[in-house]
Amino acid sequence: MNKFGKLFDDREFKELKDIEELFNIYEEIKINYKIYLDEKQKLRDKNIDLKDNIYIKKFKEYHEVQREYETNLLTLGVNLKEKTLTKNDSLLNAALSIEKTTTNKLKNALRTVMETRDLGTNTLQKMGENKEKLTHISAGLDDIDSELFIARKRITIFTKRLYTDKLIIGLTTLLVLGAVTVGLGGAGVIKL
Repeated sequence: MNKFGKLFDDREFKELKDIEELFNIYEEIKINYKIYLDEKQKLRDKNIDLKDNIYIKKFKEYHEVQREYETNLLTLGVNLKEKTLTKNDSLLNAALSIEKTTTNKLKNALRTVMETRDLGTNTLQKMGENKEKLTHISAGLDDIDSELFIARKRITIFTKRLYTDKLIIGLTTLLVLGAVTVGLGGAGVIKL
């Protein structure tokens, strides 16, 4: 990754390097210009003719180069500014698109949560109604169970009475038969 981060691709990074190089050259030109001014002042102090002096020639060369570099710097700066603005616009549009998509997904999720809550509320209400019905059914079953218990007791009592009644009927039949036999035996009908 270049020192300017992910904001610039490799081509843009090369342009930034060119700008950095131009700034370095421009700084060098400023330093040489200062040296030139110092030397020019020394030559004036010594009353030396400046027309044919090497520093004057160098200054003119530096001055031309300085103007050329300033033009190049301005052009590269304007191009870089335009590219940066275009890139910023595209990044902003992408961010807005992502925000819109995220907002729609959040709305859908919220709608699903609300529907789930309503479904849960309805289910809870139906479960409450079913619990009430089950409570009534359970109470009815308890009543039936107690009635069955009472019915079993009564059946047991009736069964005991039935056997008792059969025993009494059997004994009564034997007594009657015995009495008939004794009565008939006393009348002489039965001889042994």
